[in-house]
Amino acid sequence: MANLSQQKRQRMLDFLETIKKNNPNEDTRIAINEIENELTEKKYGLVWEKHEENVDVQMRSNVPVFTEVKDREILGVSDSNDFNFLLEGDNLHSLKLLEKTHKGKVDVIYIDPPYNRGKNDFRYDDLYIKKDDAFKHSMWLSFMSERLTIARRLLNVNGVIFISIDDNEQAPLKMLCDEVLGIDNFLGIIIQNKQNSKNDTTDIQKNHEYIIAYRKQCNYISDTKVKATVVNSHPVTKKVIQDGERYYYLNDSITTRGEGGTLSKRKNLGYTVYYNPETDEKVGVADYDIEKALISDDEADVYSTRNDLVSKGYVPVRPPRVRGHLGCWTWDINKFNNENDNIVVIKSSRGENYIVKKRTFVPKEDVYESNGKLFYDVYADSNVRSIIDFSTNDGSTELSNILGTSGEFDNPKNVEMIKYLISLYPSRNALVLDFFAGSGTTGQAVLELNRQDRGKRRFILCTDNQNNICEEVTYKRVNNRIKGYSFNGKKTSVIFNKQISLKDLSNLEVMEEILTDYDKKVSEAEQIYDEVIKDFSNGCLTITVAENATERISGIPANLKYYKTDFIPKTSDDQFYSVGENLEKHIKEMVQLEHGISLDNNEYILLLSDEDADELEKNEEKLANCKGIYISSSVFLTRKQQTKFSGVLQTKIPDYYFEEELREVGEL
Repeated sequence: MANLSQQKRQRMLDFLETIKKNNPNEDTRIAINEIENELTEKKYGLVWEKHEENVDVQMRSNVPVFTEVKDREILGVSDSNDFNFLLEGDNLHSLKLLEKTHKGKVDVIYIDPPYNRGKNDFRYDDLYIKKDDAFKHSMWLSFMSERLTIARRLLNVNGVIFISIDDNEQAPLKMLCDEVLGIDNFLGIIIQNKQNSKNDTTDIQKNHEYIIAYRKQCNYISDTKVKATVVNSHPVTKKVIQDGERYYYLNDSITTRGEGGTLSKRKNLGYTVYYNPETDEKVGVADYDIEKALISDDEADVYSTRNDLVSKGYVPVRPPRVRGHLGCWTWDINKFNNENDNIVVIKSSRGENYIVKKRTFVPKEDVYESNGKLFYDVYADSNVRSIIDFSTNDGSTELSNILGTSGEFDNPKNVEMIKYLISLYPSRNALVLDFFAGSGTTGQAVLELNRQDRGKRRFILCTDNQNNICEEVTYKRVNNRIKGYSFNGKKTSVIFNKQISLKDLSNLEVMEEILTDYDKKVSEAEQIYDEVIKDFSNGCLTITVAENATERISGIPANLKYYKTDFIPKTSDDQFYSVGENLEKHIKEMVQLEHGISLDNNEYILLLSDEDADELEKNEEKLANCKGIYISSSVFLTRKQQTKFSGVLQTKIPDYYFEEELREVGEL
């Protein structure tokens, strides 16, 4: 149904204003104000009724906090203090707390929210929303809006968010994201071809889902294409050279061997690079006749060597010849001289002449050592595909293998798909958040991707513990993937794969030979393997075999902390009750979460009181191994303590963790 016209709405507002002026009754004024608010609310785009959740009500009288479950801590890397986090509780509580510790710090968010199909997949205030509920879409949008609003604040300026969804809520979600995340920040929709979906509908078969992608701010990446790192391809390993605190590898020379790389065709790119081997100084000099370059391939005829530079030890380096013709550079002289620092002049492998190459600087943290040498892996870029093929069955099989059980979680996401999405973000040090963590696929994806490309990504997973899902599925999955697990199941492999051409089909002798070989392979396989799968599709004849196997899958070392959501009441009948004192007991969790560390009283030390500072002063031997001290704003160090602690990095614990709540209860 169409909304009121703008003109009609304005006439009604004018009439209500007249009534207010002529009627002093307060109740009437309040009622009119409510009507005016309804009339002036947004009338274009996505409109839904806001619903207050129980978790919102709960936070009116309670402050959510995290409590660490120490016996679920995983120490897979004993010599590292870098931690991932699993947060158990309602994700709105977790997001509210993450907003205090990670505002503007998250690089990648991937979520797989409930699809709201009316099949017991969406719980709202502890009740499953039925398919015929008149407010099911409204409640879902209200539920998602509050969480996406916080999610946007958590993303850094270059951050991205990926949201999996199906047809049921795809259209409303897109409009909601346009509002919350900004229509200008929309990157696109990726279609996941599930490959193995069941034909469970009388209408069009739904064999796909959607992944909606947005960035935080369009102006930060508007000038670049979004590219995907092809993580399943073999990287090109580059030898790295260290230059002080900088690290780089050499690219190809700034010349071309193509037909268009001749001086006669690119007459402005034929300058000489004068290089001083003693000082490593280099400068581009236009010492040639442009007009002669169009008609002559004689270097002596075209170029005029600068003897004044040669006398100072400079060597003239010119572009190599291309198919007998004078060559040219790919950079013009201005770019060469302006980006001189990115250029290296080296001897050729034969040592007869010099080669001019570009150097590419790389982050120190991505450089690794092997046999005393430094290396960096360069992964090929490709355009992001709008349709991706990832089987949903693979997700269930993977989870069953890791947990050693089946049916513990419905429809877990494919690990390879999430690895692909995370890899679209260019940094290998990305912080990845999933606040609908479910079975923990995102955590596993981060671990495996790090092992694959030597990344140092970290993850934060948020999930509730309904039906013990967090303890028995999410945590167990991450734990087993870090520590390793025993695989009991079927391993498959292809033993025959033959593409049949039309030419083959028309040749009886060839087809007889192929089929004879095929039948022989099938017969042999049936005697050896537990299962033989024969298939002919898309012109390809295939034999896949499966056998029962038991093996130990090695772990991927990492560290993890497990937090549970707890609550501190804002009021108490106890006259000595202090909200601040109770919140202080949970500051440690907030500091650990914000910095991704463990306050182990060894490498990292927490000082919450003057007594803590005094104790550290007495035990100053602890400072020998200490990397950082985190100090509450209520702690005042003495001059002696300031001197003793000066050699260690000190970080003030911010007041903003619970400042708002303490002001609310009048304790600040």
